[in-house]
Amino acid sequence: MIGQDLIEAAGLLWGGLWHATVLAIVTAVASVTILRRCSPAVQALLWTVVLLKFLLPAGLMPGLFSFSSSLTALWQPTAAGAPAALPGIDGAAAFALEAAPAAPQGQPWYAGALVLLYLAGVSYFLFRWGLESYRLRRELKRLTPPQPPLAAEVSRLSRSAGLRRVPRVRVSETPGSPCLVGLFRTTLVLPVPVLARLDAESRRALIRHELAHLRRGDLWVRWLQNLARTLFFFWPPVWWVCRRIERFTEMACDQWAVAASRLSQRQYAESVLEVARCLAAGPPGRVNLALVGRGPLL
Repeated sequence: MIGQDLIEAAGLLWGGLWHATVLAIVTAVASVTILRRCSPAVQALLWTVVLLKFLLPAGLMPGLFSFSSSLTALWQPTAAGAPAALPGIDGAAAFALEAAPAAPQGQPWYAGALVLLYLAGVSYFLFRWGLESYRLRRELKRLTPPQPPLAAEVSRLSRSAGLRRVPRVRVSETPGSPCLVGLFRTTLVLPVPVLARLDAESRRALIRHELAHLRRGDLWVRWLQNLARTLFFFWPPVWWVCRRIERFTEMACDQWAVAASRLSQRQYAESVLEVARCLAAGPPGRVNLALVGRGPLL
């Protein structure tokens, strides 16, 4: 029965979302208590694991994640597999009722409508994702290669960061934020207006921040975030977990960039604010190429 299969699949999906949400709540409490002294890189890793819990079935992630199912089981007063006692019915009659085949139930009238709404939502976010990728590719074609000194500097910083492959570099004449674009053929985009307003050490620190994203594999995590937001667009905890990942990811890259440069934390913060001023001065409606370039993260 297709209708019954859809109902069972929806039940499994609903249970998986609640288990992952319980894990997210436990992680949030732990991050501000026993794990509050952990580095941003560790915090980002923990929240990435929570994101994977939303994406993968429970059977593929045993061990650490079974405690969410245990918490759910505590809410159930009756043991699994044991029929609840009914008043006026002895044990043999209860066993007969349990063993009797269930009467076929018709598909609820709203099941088809919910499936159509879900497919429409997924299609909308897939369209947005594809449109953004198309606009990014079109924008990259307009950019030009850097001057040899800048290309050599990026190559040197990439080797010092431990990267096996140097990303392709393109420069933009539009005010914006340095960023990485592309999952397989990664391109480092450097806006000329920003570079011209920074000293050499601040420029290198911002480049190190972007190389840290590449070194950590954040582009792949970003892809998983887009996938989760597409499949579970209706579930606010998924969006919240993605924002937590973005926050600690940016903090981890900032921390690594400061540690690898000669800048103090205050000097690095002033460099980031200078990038924000360039973004504010840029023309409206331009494509935002940044990996994560939203104001609340600043």
